[in-house]
Amino acid sequence: MSTTRSSTSPSTRVVGAYAFFALSARDRRREKKPAEKIASVAPLTPRRTYTFVQEAFLREDKGVEVQTAKMLYCPMMGTREPLPDIAAAWREQHQHAWVFNPWTGHQRSPDAIECDPDGRLLLPPGETPTGEWETYILMAVRADGALGQFKRFGWTGKLDFQQLTVKLRKGEYDLTFSLTEPKDEERYYQLLNLEAWRYATR
Repeated sequence: MSTTRSSTSPSTRVVGAYAFFALSARDRRREKKPAEKIASVAPLTPRRTYTFVQEAFLREDKGVEVQTAKMLYCPMMGTREPLPDIAAAWREQHQHAWVFNPWTGHQRSPDAIECDPDGRLLLPPGETPTGEWETYILMAVRADGALGQFKRFGWTGKLDFQQLTVKLRKGEYDLTFSLTEPKDEERYYQLLNLEAWRYATR
């Protein structure tokens, strides 16, 4: 009995996989079965590490019960006794980038401001984070680590920490992933696996 092997080369599969991700970014409604199309190329997709309840939270507005402690410094100027002195109220009234940590008075780095301009990821000293807030942070940190790997593989990109969206660009490919959507999150890490496979076998 003879066995016929597929004549599809690795490079052809890579090009086809890139085309799939580009298509899914442009028109996700018409793309119903992403897992089947990419399974032969990236079989080691990381499993999601959060529960259904946590996923439901991530689909909602990030109204997490943190930052309830009164602010001691103005997030914009770093001066004492800001008005309003509650983070949510100050954010709504002023709508300005948080240059200073309003609970410590320390100036934030340019990278921190770029990633989190409204200071939503800051945790006041002594305040206990909720489980939902911790899950949100873990997702953001994980996505940021993956983005670093993408850059190593020749991509450029940016992570929006507040919305948990990632924009990737490489050559003619310009992709956007909303990580609070399970299918988009799956595509994001599948593409990372594809890039790691391509990098290791080049």
